[in-house]
Amino acid sequence: MKRFCYMMIAIIVIAMGVTLLKISDFGTDPFNCMNLGVSSLLPIRYGTYQLLFNIVLFIPLFVLKPSILGPGAIANMFFSAYIVELFSYLFGLFGITESGIYGHTGMRIIFLLLGIVFMCFGAALYMECDMGIAAYDALGKIIFERSAQKVPYRLIRIITDVICIVIGGMTGSVVGIGTMISAFFTGPFISMFQKLIQKEMKL
Repeated sequence: MKRFCYMMIAIIVIAMGVTLLKISDFGTDPFNCMNLGVSSLLPIRYGTYQLLFNIVLFIPLFVLKPSILGPGAIANMFFSAYIVELFSYLFGLFGITESGIYGHTGMRIIFLLLGIVFMCFGAALYMECDMGIAAYDALGKIIFERSAQKVPYRLIRIITDVICIVIGGMTGSVVGIGTMISAFFTGPFISMFQKLIQKEMKL
């Protein structure tokens, strides 16, 4: 129960990070970059699109590796994007939106930095809870295993992230420094937070 509660907190923290990056207008992480772009062209909201996409992605991955199923995988699939929408709505009540802070470069940078911190800490906590893996994260690991570990996992992840970024850019999503940092430079921060969590929270 303790790990389950921390897992839900992790999903909320990650969603806050995505929201802050989105508002900064410097770009979100690759997966959300793609989903925000594609959903903007469809007659359904972002949260619903990401849920449906996750389900479609999760089914074949689950067939290949049933162990990915867990409370963390299910909770991430059903709640993460809707929590981003909720936070975006709450910020919007105070006029804090992409257009609302456009031109305020200092504020945008603060939102960018906070977004990266929230995302990295949330990701570290989510992984330490070890209660299942999100479909997109499982994709690279399964491809790595199916390649008999001949293709480096990092290379696989870079390829999938680049594909998401290209699709996001082509569908009108913001691709910026926030996207690049999320894709290529957050690993050390996540590792740092994992060590802190292992030391202080003892999950």
